[in-house]
Amino acid sequence: GHLQGIADEIGDLDWAYFNDWVYNGTDFIPRNCDIKRLGANGTSNICHRKSLGVLWGHRGYAHDHYFNQKLLRFRNYKKINAGEYCVCHIPGGAGYDL
Repeated sequence: GHLQGIADEIGDLDWAYFNDWVYNGTDFIPRNCDIKRLGANGTSNICHRKSLGVLWGHRGYAHDHYFNQKLLRFRNYKKINAGEYCVCHIPGGAGYDL
């Protein structure tokens, strides 16, 4: 249902972003996506049209944040409701920060 929910809401937008749910060790809790703040967004929080031509260009930490910042030059976007996406990092694995 996650992808269908995005498709239903994106309409004629160039791109959209949405919140996700993160596992805190016991339960999944909502995590707010702030598309402009470093550490508060990722490429798993966005959906964009390939026709925009936005490409990776940053290497290293926060590469996904810098990719998302390129999308901000396209003004036809909004935050949508797409609440089925869950994030669960493996304890001790890469990216585990809880």
